[in-house]
Amino acid sequence: MMTINGIPTSDKNIIAIYNLLLNATLENPIRTSYLKAATGLNERTIRDRINRLVFDYGIPAGTTRTQNAGYFIAKTEEELKAIYLPILAQGKEELRRVSKLKENFTNWNKEEQ
Repeated sequence: MMTINGIPTSDKNIIAIYNLLLNATLENPIRTSYLKAATGLNERTIRDRINRLVFDYGIPAGTTRTQNAGYFIAKTEEELKAIYLPILAQGKEELRRVSKLKENFTNWNKEEQ
């Protein structure tokens, strides 16, 4: 089986996304709308394919949550941090919410009885 950086060439959509992301940077990311037009895939499928690049093929790809949002492959520590720090902050907030929900449930149940 032929591959490009470990990605099977038989998966044309992942290869297309990978090739587009190679030239993208933090300052000049590839917008989702461009990926949709270039691949014909919907937004959910694009996110899934990018997750496969990350989890299945070891590519440090992601997006930022700024005004200049878009996808790129991190090539520097700064770019990597721009991808993972917002995810980390979101994860912490989600865990805080879970904890509060559990606490509220316990207290609310006691009050209702």
